Amino acid sequence: MKPCLNRYWKISPVLSLCCNSTVKYKRDAWEPRPYNFLNKMREKTKIVVTDSGLGGLSVAARLFNMLKKERVFPTPELIFVNALPETNRGYNTMPDTKLKINTFNRVLEGIEHYFKPSIIAIACNTLSAIADGTKYYRDYQNKIINIIEIAVEMLLRSIYDIREANLIILGTETTILSGVYQNHFIKAGIDKKQLIPTICSGLASAIELDSKSENTKLIIERCISDAFERIVNKQNKSYVLLACTHYGYTANQIYDSFKDKGLTDFELIDLNDYLVAELFERTKTDRELSSSSKVVSDNEPSIKVFSRCRILPGEIDSIAGLLRYISPETVSALKNYTFKKDLF
Repeated sequence: MKPCLNRYWKISPVLSLCCNSTVKYKRDAWEPRPYNFLNKMREKTKIVVTDSGLGGLSVAARLFNMLKKERVFPTPELIFVNALPETNRGYNTMPDTKLKINTFNRVLEGIEHYFKPSIIAIACNTLSAIADGTKYYRDYQNKIINIIEIAVEMLLRSIYDIREANLIILGTETTILSGVYQNHFIKAGIDKKQLIPTICSGLASAIELDSKSENTKLIIERCISDAFERIVNKQNKSYVLLACTHYGYTANQIYDSFKDKGLTDFELIDLNDYLVAELFERTKTDRELSSSSKVVSDNEPSIKVFSRCRILPGEIDSIAGLLRYISPETVSALKNYTFKKDLF
């Protein structure tokens, strides 16, 4: 199955398939995860999406596009926060986990201080893998939506043959070495031999600079070759999990690379889809209240981008080109981002 660039999988009644998928699901109805801050959401729905770079902007862009189609009162406010502390210095280059956790804790505290959000969506597998080590997570866990937890929950609930299939997990050094996906799947009864965790070193940064560059293609080729060689039962169904929010930008290239290697029975799953669906469902109560009271906002949702470090012009152009057909408003927000040195 060729991956769809819209990537809205049928995991909720509010989403529809963008192409013919052979994935079967266990449940017909959406079962929203419990949370206990609805009253605060009714006062003001302010959603902060954060990532250690610009991959998570695809989550913000798609969520914005969906919210724009259903006017909600009060009007949702979307904020994207780039959690990168310095230009060209990502979390995967930091020497130890403690420094990563302390840095991300400062990011979360800065978000709370400046924006007072109803929801913080960690649209980053690298940061999600270390989030529970932060003091902020322990104090405000009810505000946080972690992409890894959402993705694992929905994968286990919805894909009927997941316990018999190969699970190829493509991610960054921090995500893969943390073992967080592997541990979740093993606890769910999936044999360790079915798991193919694969580090794609440098791919996220290469995608930000230019998703179609020769360097990006070479990294993808190296990564997929590594994963393919370690699949024990290649005749079995395989699910390729894009466990980095950047990787969805190159879904077609990754798909074609596996196909060229000779892998036939496989599906590509962009885990961003699950986070977008969860965030959209979290505004469902507001939409229902608006419908029952016939109170509809005349204003469209807003979106803004904040960054502590300077975003390189080449990175802006690269990501803007990938998002222009999804959400022009998000592209505009990126091009006019707010540089805030004291963000964290």
